[in-house]
Amino acid sequence: MNAENKDKKWRFWPILLLAFFYPVNNALISIAIPIYFYGINIKVFLIGFLTAGTAISYCFSPILLYKLSKKLGRKKSVEISMGLTTLAQFIYYITLHPIIFLFSRIFEGFSIGMFWTNLQSSISDNVLHDHTKMMSRYNISWNAGLLGGYLIGAIFLFIINDIVLIFYIAPLFVVLNFIIAIMFFQEPEKINLKRGLELKENLSLESKNLNRNDLKLANLNLVPILPVIIVLIFTLSKGAPLFLYPILSEILGFQSFTVYIQTFFCVLFQLIGTGIAAFFSLKYLKRLPIFCILVLGICIFFFSMTKQFINFFILFIILGFFSGLMYGFSLKFIMALNMKQNTSKYANMLESVIGIGFFSVQIMCGFLASLGIDIAFIITSCIIIFAIIPTLYYLYKL
Repeated sequence: MNAENKDKKWRFWPILLLAFFYPVNNALISIAIPIYFYGINIKVFLIGFLTAGTAISYCFSPILLYKLSKKLGRKKSVEISMGLTTLAQFIYYITLHPIIFLFSRIFEGFSIGMFWTNLQSSISDNVLHDHTKMMSRYNISWNAGLLGGYLIGAIFLFIINDIVLIFYIAPLFVVLNFIIAIMFFQEPEKINLKRGLELKENLSLESKNLNRNDLKLANLNLVPILPVIIVLIFTLSKGAPLFLYPILSEILGFQSFTVYIQTFFCVLFQLIGTGIAAFFSLKYLKRLPIFCILVLGICIFFFSMTKQFINFFILFIILGFFSGLMYGFSLKFIMALNMKQNTSKYANMLESVIGIGFFSVQIMCGFLASLGIDIAFIITSCIIIFAIIPTLYYLYKL
């Protein structure tokens, strides 16, 4: 009963705030990078590296820092992560020179290696948490953060058409996160599956929070490669358009604030998709990913076929919803693996894969875009559709 009372006192809302404000920062900067550096005539291939800056080090930082995070605990890890990220982005106030900017982004990517994994693991550490509800709120929070960032960017650039100022506004949200981490974020109590089941025997029926779907997923014949494939498809379907479209919009003569608007609606529907995915049963988890992959592949292909603003708007909505479903599926599988083996290493693995995915996509698209924007979209589409084969194989084995 003491464990139950302690769990009730644990604050979940700081996780939601932390998961909200950093994406606000990221949304502002990620769109500003290709627009700004393309505008000062930096080669598209190099812009790919600048955009992928954080992903370069984030490919390995969650895994590399896993043992350190385990030793420090969730709270200290998040505090250090936000502190170092604040330091990295302080450079923006001094210079936006491409080389210095790149090193700053790489350092930030390393720092973030202790951020997302510890937020996610704070939920899965305790099996008495209602994981479905918490993950749904967590997913809504970081998606809402992206929405907020894109909306702020759109409004700001509509009023003051100066992309440079975005780099001065964005770091303020990291500072805010640093304060939240220090003052409000709490260390969660670790209660594994075995202990959770024992504790449940002593709890009243009304207070049982161990979700049946969570247990079913934890008992599946899950292999880590499945969520890896799914999240790589997510990074490819999101990373390619979000890198290529800002450049394409400059070529087509669209105003900068419209890029933030398009991306805003993309993430709005991603939020809807991710939220819905948290409630899908095992039956649908075995079937829907294939359909989502097919839709995403076709959607990316049509980016190469149109030059009309309204068509891009529709494509971004479709892209957002189905990529949100894919990300939600990957989170459910990762949480199940964590619960099954009483570990947080799969959350670290997921974040590293996300880093590898976005890094690879942005570098690949930077290279392909130098050959032609349309070529980049078409090749990306083919890769996504081809991914149906391994996904179908591992889903069949569940």
